Amino acid sequence: MTPLTALWTKIYRKGVLGNLRWFYRHAIRQQWDLVWLQHPLHNLPPERTVSSGRTERIRAELLPAFERYFPQHRHIVSDFVQQGLTGLVHLDHDNHAIAFVWLAAGDYYDQHVYHCWLRVPPGSAYLVYGEIAPHQRRSGKAILLNQAFQLCKQLGYTELRAVVEAGNRPSLSLCMALGFNEAGEILQVTRWFRRLYRTSSKTYTPPRFAHVVRHNHRRLQHASPPAQSHPQPQTDLL
Repeated sequence: MTPLTALWTKIYRKGVLGNLRWFYRHAIRQQWDLVWLQHPLHNLPPERTVSSGRTERIRAELLPAFERYFPQHRHIVSDFVQQGLTGLVHLDHDNHAIAFVWLAAGDYYDQHVYHCWLRVPPGSAYLVYGEIAPHQRRSGKAILLNQAFQLCKQLGYTELRAVVEAGNRPSLSLCMALGFNEAGEILQVTRWFRRLYRTSSKTYTPPRFAHVVRHNHRRLQHASPPAQSHPQPQTDLL
């Protein structure tokens, strides 16, 4: 089947209304509902280290380390370095990046996806992005995020904030299993004609999304650290 035939088959299966809805969502108006999450930095579990490889602060000299497993992210990593964001990367024995996380000191302007300001309360840091190489997922390398929590606390922050798109249930579940709680606010980002962005906020009484954790609870249990007074389950990724 040629690419043109495959495209025509896909269009035919969607039907007229299906294609009109797709065109409207992608070319005219697209909306994201970003759920604000918060993670208090008091009573953190003891810092854990990874037995293999090493963790370093991300700097320009380490950009080649992202080529093997994150080539599609290299330009974003370069932008983050130029913006002065704080990044942590875990390198394997061959100096290849296998996991990384980025943090912003306070408010952050997202110029890659949502094109808007993400405002956080005073004394809070913002979790910009995190990723782990596919072959390393569920291997415990998410301890890197726990190290990010510890770093934020050492820098004097009392809370870490993050946003997750409401429809991204796997990421939402993982974040909440890592100890994030709903902040009771949703930031709506609307994009018109793929160029114009508008934001609005609305509040709600949490919990609204707690049920998404139950679906993945058993899958996450084996990645949890030893039981403590305030356990912070360790999973593979944001």
